[in-house]
Amino acid sequence: MKSRSPSVLRAADRMLVGDDVSSVRNDVRCLSAAGDVLLGHQAFAKDVPGYHALRAGVLELLEQQGSTEVDFAGEATGWYWFHTF
Repeated sequence: MKSRSPSVLRAADRMLVGDDVSSVRNDVRCLSAAGDVLLGHQAFAKDVPGYHALRAGVLELLEQQGSTEVDFAGEATGWYWFHTF
């Protein structure tokens, strides 16, 4: 059996968080490296408690999936993205 390279192993441990940021909320979806939906659409308030809920949810998913890294991608108009990122 052929062993996988470290870059392939690393890619499998990653999780992708997509965030559509508006003036009032963060609309989030999380995917595994294979593209499986780990968290369907979930909205988080765009305030400090909402940020903490988003952070806690991402950390919980990382632990559940055994993921070691996360890629966070976002889309926003103007500077709406700044506070979350």
